[in-house]
Amino acid sequence: MNVPLIAGDKQWTLHFGNKARRLAERELKRPITTIGEQVGATEMTVLLWAALQKHHPGLTIDDVDDIIDAAGLDVVAEALGKAAEASLPKAVADSGESEQNPPKAGTGTSS
Repeated sequence: MNVPLIAGDKQWTLHFGNKARRLAERELKRPITTIGEQVGATEMTVLLWAALQKHHPGLTIDDVDDIIDAAGLDVVAEALGKAAEASLPKAVADSGESEQNPPKAGTGTSS
């Protein structure tokens, strides 16, 4: 799913799919799962750069610095959070229970 980001008078489109995760990990030289809650300027810039590549290929890290400055850190952080959340599989909502894959043994009717 795409997430819009308004920075100054421009709108950008974020998409945090597998390519973005892979690009971010390559640039950060570590899995993005190790970033945690405390994201510094480098992580924020790289994550945004990676999320922009699908719809805005060719943007550089320096270009992304300008986008962050125009949008503001809070706006960028919120958009990145939405893009990351949108990339996760949706939970199955069938009567409040989550579907297991594979299904748990013994859940069928008796023979």
